[in-house]
Amino acid sequence: MKKLYIIFFTIILSTNLYSQEYKYGFGARLGFSNGLSAKAFVYADESKYMAVEGIIGVRFGGYNFTGLFQVQKEFHIAGMRYATLYYYAGFGGHLGSYDPILYERAHLLPYSGANILSVGADGVAGLEYVFADFPVTVGIDFRPYIDLINPSVNFFDAGLTLRYCIKN
Repeated sequence: MKKLYIIFFTIILSTNLYSQEYKYGFGARLGFSNGLSAKAFVYADESKYMAVEGIIGVRFGGYNFTGLFQVQKEFHIAGMRYATLYYYAGFGGHLGSYDPILYERAHLLPYSGANILSVGADGVAGLEYVFADFPVTVGIDFRPYIDLINPSVNFFDAGLTLRYCIKN
């Protein structure tokens, strides 16, 4: 009986929360930097959407926060009825604190012994697949970045994001 309630509750919620044009999305990002992702659309017209995204991630034995501004547009693919594919690009910044041994080894830097503070600028480009009948999106992205403090030779991040969508 408990399973029946869970299934019923899930169906009721999902009929009200999905849309090809969702307003908010919350989920997980897996890649070089794993973490939680939240995306909110702040503007939309007939041809483009503008969104802000925040990612709280773990990497190099530490934590980081990335904030991004994105412009998103729809790919028009003939015969695609059950989902919508979008492409997006944007920019932002990051702030992080990492374990010195893991960070410096990955960035080919000499060991300093102190926690690493990372502040920098980020770019982003990606694809997002929005299901028409299910409140989920799947996205892949590539994020080049530059550390303004502790510059290094490692300058990109890539990942797969799975989000639960909420309509207006």
